[in-house]
Amino acid sequence: MRPRTLWLVLAIAIALPASADTIYLKSGISIQATQVREVGNFVEYVLGSTKYTIPKSSVWKIERPTDMQITVGGSKTPFAGVTVRQVRPDEWVKGGMDAPLAAMSDVPAPVPLPDAMLKDAKDDPMLQRIITAGRIDGGAISAIEREGNAAEIQKAYLLASLYEASRGQTKSAATYGQMLVNKYPDDAGLHGFFSSILLMAGNYRQAISEAHLAANGGYDNHPYPHLVLGAAHYKLGETQKALESWKRAQQLRPNPELAASIERLEREHAVEKDFNQQESAHFTIYYQGRATALGLQADILRALERHYTDLVSDLRFSPDENIAVLLYTQKAFFDVTQSPSWAGGVNDGKLRIPIEGVTRLTPELDRVLKHELVHSFVTFMTHQRCPTWLHEGLAQMLEPDSTSQEQAFLGAVFKADKQIPFRSLEGSFMGFSPAQAHLAYVQSLAAVEFLRDNYGMNGLQRMLEALNTGQPAEAALREISRRNYKQLEQELAEKFAGK
Repeated sequence: MRPRTLWLVLAIAIALPASADTIYLKSGISIQATQVREVGNFVEYVLGSTKYTIPKSSVWKIERPTDMQITVGGSKTPFAGVTVRQVRPDEWVKGGMDAPLAAMSDVPAPVPLPDAMLKDAKDDPMLQRIITAGRIDGGAISAIEREGNAAEIQKAYLLASLYEASRGQTKSAATYGQMLVNKYPDDAGLHGFFSSILLMAGNYRQAISEAHLAANGGYDNHPYPHLVLGAAHYKLGETQKALESWKRAQQLRPNPELAASIERLEREHAVEKDFNQQESAHFTIYYQGRATALGLQADILRALERHYTDLVSDLRFSPDENIAVLLYTQKAFFDVTQSPSWAGGVNDGKLRIPIEGVTRLTPELDRVLKHELVHSFVTFMTHQRCPTWLHEGLAQMLEPDSTSQEQAFLGAVFKADKQIPFRSLEGSFMGFSPAQAHLAYVQSLAAVEFLRDNYGMNGLQRMLEALNTGQPAEAALREISRRNYKQLEQELAEKFAGK
């Protein structure tokens, strides 16, 4: 939402704070807040220490916390005995660990993910046996295999996969999940479990394959595999297949949140069903044939590949799957995203860019593409665990942009103690007024510049790695800088206001 000369960038629902209530907007966006109440024609909600107001007419529903259990049955080992549930961003892993499971917050539907531990797993002797110094002990698992007890072997690999998922180590979790289904290929429940691990890891094609194995193996009449299929197809830009899967899940077990997701996806599909597509090494670009000049399509793909290479170098990371990019006319963009009229781009897991009237790759469009691509990288790297101030600060810095033109503004803000507390910048900026949003973006950029100047890109990379393992944002900040939020604000005040 930071203003630009020609474009304004909107990053929707990048990171959400721990919360008590969820506001679902008619646009498909959700906002999680510590307090929510209805006041006349408005809804008031609190993020951090700040209160925001949105029109009630834009709200679909307000949901108070519930534990939405999905009981899986009908198999000798129904999903290996795992309770499958809807994971809220504020839920913490069972077993005494302090890492939240990575919710697929950029998938607009309830996606089932496995609990990170079986009930009371912290006291399970098996868990104690396979973990040494906080890590999976491969030797212990090998010893369990030699003992030859099939139930114990299944349990060991299941717990190993879940434990790694709980720590954000989704590739390792997928490795143990793969070993599990390789050993027990006829167990449809295990294929269903593995499909959700793959979904978390971003291996969408393989998640689809495993979910089909679960459905064909006896779970076709349960919503679980169809929810996973819908989410994976959605992430791959296959809206028709995603719709079919989610409608099947809704038929099997009606869910108001899923109904809203289907409605949103139908709106997207109505616009996008006739889109053409092109692919490059790392992107699939979707566009309206006559509305997007052929030369511009090629230029955008080349620009994205160039930015991709730069970000792999800067962040030492590369996503496993192709990234979907959708190019719209202005009307189609706002019809699909329901964004404010001033939005110039959205990243909700896909890069959505309005390009009407643009016939060549302008410097501003190039910056928007890189800004939104940074969000995709950071989302993959942290599995939805990155605070918005770090998300937006990195995206601006790597465009590249700087605070060089905002020195006087920041000096006045910090001199008057009008800065926004960083804890209030962990969640979405969506509820900010234009003035608050401008300050939020500039302050976020200033913080990331400070961290880069003092600790280098290596420090920022380590912070992202710490977030991926489930560390809270302030703890990850302390790990690289030995500073908490208050001390970071003091450093910025000294830099810009001489305080």
